[in-house]
Amino acid sequence: MALFSAVRSFYILFKFTNESCPENHKERYYEIANYTMPVKFLHLVCLAYVFSDWKIIKDFESFGFFNRKGLDKYIMDFMDVKNFY
Repeated sequence: MALFSAVRSFYILFKFTNESCPENHKERYYEIANYTMPVKFLHLVCLAYVFSDWKIIKDFESFGFFNRKGLDKYIMDFMDVKNFY
Protein backbone atom coordinates (compact mmCIF):
# COMPACT_ATOMS: atom_id res chain seq x y z
CA MET A 1 0.00 0.00 0.00
CA ALA A 2 2.91 2.40 0.60
CA LEU A 3 3.89 2.23 -3.07
CA PHE A 4 0.37 3.16 -4.12
CA SER A 5 0.36 6.10 -1.71
CA ALA A 6 3.66 7.42 -3.06
CA VAL A 7 2.59 7.07 -6.68
CA ARG A 8 -0.79 8.63 -5.93
CA SER A 9 0.79 11.72 -4.37
CA PHE A 10 2.74 12.36 -7.57
CA TYR A 11 -0.34 11.57 -9.65
CA ILE A 12 -2.30 14.31 -7.88
CA LEU A 13 0.38 16.87 -8.78
CA PHE A 14 0.54 15.63 -12.36
CA LYS A 15 -3.26 15.57 -12.76
CA PHE A 16 -3.60 19.06 -11.28
CA THR A 17 -0.99 20.31 -13.75
CA ASN A 18 -2.75 18.62 -16.64
CA GLU A 19 -6.17 20.02 -15.74
CA SER A 20 -5.17 23.51 -14.60
CA CYS A 21 -2.32 24.73 -16.78
CA PRO A 22 -2.86 26.39 -20.13
CA GLU A 23 -2.03 24.05 -23.01
CA ASN A 24 0.96 26.12 -24.12
CA HIS A 25 2.60 25.86 -20.64
CA LYS A 26 1.86 22.24 -19.71
CA GLU A 27 5.07 20.80 -21.10
CA ARG A 28 7.16 23.21 -19.03
CA TYR A 29 5.24 22.37 -15.84
CA TYR A 30 5.61 18.64 -16.54
CA GLU A 31 9.37 19.15 -16.84
CA ILE A 32 9.46 21.05 -13.55
CA ALA A 33 7.51 18.27 -11.82
CA ASN A 34 9.84 15.61 -13.20
CA TYR A 35 13.04 17.49 -12.32
CA THR A 36 11.96 18.28 -8.77
CA MET A 37 11.02 14.68 -7.96
CA PRO A 38 13.82 12.52 -6.55
CA VAL A 39 15.04 9.93 -9.05
CA LYS A 40 14.10 7.07 -6.73
CA PHE A 41 10.56 8.39 -6.65
CA LEU A 42 10.39 8.33 -10.45
CA HIS A 43 11.70 4.76 -10.24
CA LEU A 44 8.68 3.88 -8.10
CA VAL A 45 6.25 5.38 -10.61
CA CYS A 46 7.90 3.43 -13.45
CA LEU A 47 7.93 0.28 -11.32
CA ALA A 48 4.20 0.66 -10.73
CA TYR A 49 3.68 1.20 -14.47
CA VAL A 50 5.36 -2.10 -15.32
CA PHE A 51 4.02 -4.25 -12.49
CA SER A 52 0.52 -2.92 -11.76
CA ASP A 53 -2.73 -2.14 -13.50
CA TRP A 54 -3.88 0.72 -11.30
CA LYS A 55 -6.21 3.27 -12.85
CA ILE A 56 -3.91 6.15 -11.91
CA ILE A 57 -1.11 4.52 -13.90
CA LYS A 58 -3.39 4.38 -16.94
CA ASP A 59 -4.11 8.09 -16.43
CA PHE A 60 -0.37 8.83 -16.32
CA GLU A 61 -0.07 6.94 -19.58
CA SER A 62 -2.95 8.82 -21.22
CA PHE A 63 -1.34 12.14 -20.23
CA GLY A 64 1.89 11.01 -21.90
CA PHE A 65 3.91 10.87 -18.69
CA PHE A 66 5.83 7.74 -19.66
CA ASN A 67 6.90 9.31 -22.95
CA ARG A 68 9.12 11.75 -21.07
CA LYS A 69 12.80 11.68 -21.84
CA GLY A 70 14.78 9.34 -19.62
CA LEU A 71 11.88 7.32 -18.24
CA ASP A 72 12.09 4.85 -21.12
CA LYS A 73 15.35 3.45 -19.69
CA TYR A 74 13.76 2.74 -16.31
CA ILE A 75 10.74 1.15 -17.96
CA MET A 76 12.87 -1.07 -20.21
CA ASP A 77 14.97 -2.22 -17.24
CA PHE A 78 11.89 -3.06 -15.17
CA MET A 79 10.35 -4.87 -18.17
CA ASP A 80 13.50 -6.98 -18.41
CA VAL A 81 13.11 -7.94 -14.75
CA LYS A 82 9.41 -8.71 -15.21
CA ASN A 83 10.05 -10.86 -18.28
CA PHE A 84 12.92 -12.67 -16.55
CA TYR A 85 10.59 -14.09 -13.93
